[in-house]
Amino acid sequence: EALKQERLADILQRTQPPIWSDKPAAKKTQSDWLALFRARVDHLLDYLREQSAVLFVEALILVGMILGLPALGRRLRARTDDDYDLRQAGDVFSLPFSMAFLISSTLALRLHPQAPQLFISLLGLMALPPAAMLVQRLAPAPLANLGWAVVALFVSDQSRVIFESLPFVDRAIFLAELTAALLFCLWLLRPRRLGEIPQDLAHDALFRGAGVLVRAGAALFAVALIAEALGFVILADVVGAGTLRTAYFALLLYSLLQALHSLVAYALVLPPLSLLRLISTRRGLVRRRVGSVLQVLLFAGWGCVTLASFGFDSAVAEAFTAVLG
Repeated sequence: EALKQERLADILQRTQPPIWSDKPAAKKTQSDWLALFRARVDHLLDYLREQSAVLFVEALILVGMILGLPALGRRLRARTDDDYDLRQAGDVFSLPFSMAFLISSTLALRLHPQAPQLFISLLGLMALPPAAMLVQRLAPAPLANLGWAVVALFVSDQSRVIFESLPFVDRAIFLAELTAALLFCLWLLRPRRLGEIPQDLAHDALFRGAGVLVRAGAALFAVALIAEALGFVILADVVGAGTLRTAYFALLLYSLLQALHSLVAYALVLPPLSLLRLISTRRGLVRRRVGSVLQVLLFAGWGCVTLASFGFDSAVAEAFTAVLG
């Protein structure tokens, strides 16, 4: 926490020369880089040994979902009617392995908050591709590949973890990543692209909110790109890396929301819930109410992640503490 506050205090300080400058930045030898990378790998292996019992239980949960979700999907595939449509839930259950890896990886992220960075990167690589597959299945054609673009940015971002001790390489990767992210946001916002969005989806509140976030993301990526090129590395990292992290979690939580919606939809037609009169007579209403609660909870979680990504979580917590006395 103290290190984060120190970084924020120096956010407007130029800590590296401009990217085109002939003035060399701090250099490290290849042996230094290899030593740091080996230390990271050793830290990861030590953590895996320490958490072996917890990881074994998590692996059992993953195997249980891999075996159970396809069976559940086959059992309920034909159960649909005009008042209680299970078709979208069926689309999600048609990707049972993606659901299993998505849910188990998200659970692992919560159970290992102090894990090494390489462990978090591996969990991200387990969670985001299944999330992208769900988005590809559920989203309209103009947005079908949105999730895969976020996955590509995540993979590029994790390469910075490997080359963090080589400043010039790290900055070059980050500049390329910010440029790709900015161009992708501008590509999404093209008038012709927006014209391909179905009208019913264009008026959806969640979709309109996503449009606002894409515009904000484009502006933030532009600021981070300029700051990184000029040598304001801390500012670029806070703004650019923070925006990228919010995009990763937005993809993850949106996909998780769709998976949980589908689980709730199926749970309401299975005993014991289906035997309750309140459920059997108002199944659609209960499904919508539970879905709304899940949406609010996950949006609040995304908001907390966003505040933490930009370093505002402590300030907000202090403000709430002051208000509550």
